[in-house]
Amino acid sequence: MSLDKMDNVLLDWENRIKSDTFCPIIKKYFPKFTDTSYDGLKDLEIFILESYKSPQEVPDDLKESIEAYISKGLIDRYKGSFVDVSQKIPDSKSMVAISYEDLDHMDVCSTLMNIPFILKTGEYWVSLFETNNAILESKKQ
Repeated sequence: MSLDKMDNVLLDWENRIKSDTFCPIIKKYFPKFTDTSYDGLKDLEIFILESYKSPQEVPDDLKESIEAYISKGLIDRYKGSFVDVSQKIPDSKSMVAISYEDLDHMDVCSTLMNIPFILKTGEYWVSLFETNNAILESKKQ
């Protein structure tokens, strides 16, 4: 992929989280959504798993809104930024991840909707925050 195309992909992700339209879109599909707690995130993941058989069935606007909501939360809470990882991972195209200032890992954005359907626990999205919290705590010791 050319550098210009990848820059556009990164810009698209950045624009998605700046738009601030994702919560109303999520609430359109899942009116009970509360956007301020881990329980709300768990409820949303369970709703997705109970409502759709695969990530491909999730409507695009809902999928993009959930990805933006989670990405924004991770970026804001852990001083993250979007990075191009497609050059580091063979056979990946337009792969975007969140890299963190104070953490030694990245979260790949393209897996945010797929992994819940593999694990089927209803706790994957919350586990991203819990894992980052644990890493931060371990660095303080």
